[in-house]
Amino acid sequence: MLYETEYSDSLLQFLLKANNPDKFKDRSQMDVNFPTRWEDLPESIQAEIIENLNARVQALEAEERAKLEAQKQLPAGEQTVDVTGD
Repeated sequence: MLYETEYSDSLLQFLLKANNPDKFKDRSQMDVNFPTRWEDLPESIQAEIIENLNARVQALEAEERAKLEAQKQLPAGEQTVDVTGD
């Protein structure tokens, strides 16, 4: 009886990586140097962050005002139910 050997490409890759990692290792490396303190951020980035935070605060305040206004318009004793999950 004659057998035919079938080789696996992915098995070969794993064997090469295991037996010679210096040559066949995965070479994905990312060096990110990002300031971790607020004072170290550039002023343009600080301004952008503050602008985004202010916009978010205004949106949340407007949403809260709309909810309060909707509750004022309900007849006495009725309540609204938040179905959005927020």
